[in-house]
Amino acid sequence: MNKKGFSAEIFKWILIAVVGGLVLTFFVRFAFQQAGIFEQKGSVQLTQSLEDQLEAFGVSELSSKAISLGYNTEIQFDCERIINLQYPKRTNLLIFGPSKATGNKLLTLTKTWEFPFPVANLYYIAGEKSRFLLVYDKDSLSQVAQFNFPSIFNLQKTNIDNLNLDDLSQNTKSLETLNLVYFTKIPRAAEIFRKFTHLKLNLVEINLDLNEIKIYKQDGSFTQTYFLEDAILYGAIFGPENFECVKEKTIERLNLVAQVHEQKATYLSTKTSSELCKAKYFEIRSTIDSLTTSDSKQSFYDSKERVDSQNKGLRKNACPTIY
Repeated sequence: MNKKGFSAEIFKWILIAVVGGLVLTFFVRFAFQQAGIFEQKGSVQLTQSLEDQLEAFGVSELSSKAISLGYNTEIQFDCERIINLQYPKRTNLLIFGPSKATGNKLLTLTKTWEFPFPVANLYYIAGEKSRFLLVYDKDSLSQVAQFNFPSIFNLQKTNIDNLNLDDLSQNTKSLETLNLVYFTKIPRAAEIFRKFTHLKLNLVEINLDLNEIKIYKQDGSFTQTYFLEDAILYGAIFGPENFECVKEKTIERLNLVAQVHEQKATYLSTKTSSELCKAKYFEIRSTIDSLTTSDSKQSFYDSKERVDSQNKGLRKNACPTIY
């Protein structure tokens, strides 16, 4: 009897231990799942809120703002997405920014790109631990001096004769990203990269006379591209890592807006009784079509100048303008 009682007692405690272990495992697993759900929910809300705030202040032609994230976290940007803690959100906003920024706020600027009509607001983003240094020489001094960026950005300008890269390296130990933008020739790019192994260095060379850009890699090689007006030039300063991809998206937006203006020209030509206006609408419609099929810097600018001149010609001849 005692043996049976003893066995029953043992069995009872074994059963309690097993059931208790299962219950504990369930609640631990549930807790981790809930933590993951809350983390995902927080990341989704954060990226959505960030996009909403960018859109809200993007109605201005030129505006800047420090956007609070609410807590220290990491935000990543690529050509089409805003990413927080590996949870991406696709966006149609045209954002030139760093591949990664950490902190509890982002520094943002928006500027309208016109070519020649308003196309879209472009966004430029920096993290709290980012710095921008614009390097000029005597030939680019007057043009660089005209760039006026908001004071919220850690951005300075310096003459190349006063640039000491060793001192700059020592003074950027606490930074995450340094965008070193030369408006003159870059000497020995690979050597410059070797001085800044403690952070993410973006090395860019911009020719303001030719509207050309070189984005350098660590081995000293570079990708060459171009910009169309200052709004896209700013993109090379703030977001060289994804510059080419975002620029192509921006040009796609130009093509969409141009098609709308082309349709407007067609519509206005059907509403006017003036043969002169009809002829001018046909002319500008043809030029806008050329703008949408441009495939080089020069052809873009040639078409842009003709569209602008022809739109002014409409106004001069008392015809409703396209924009």
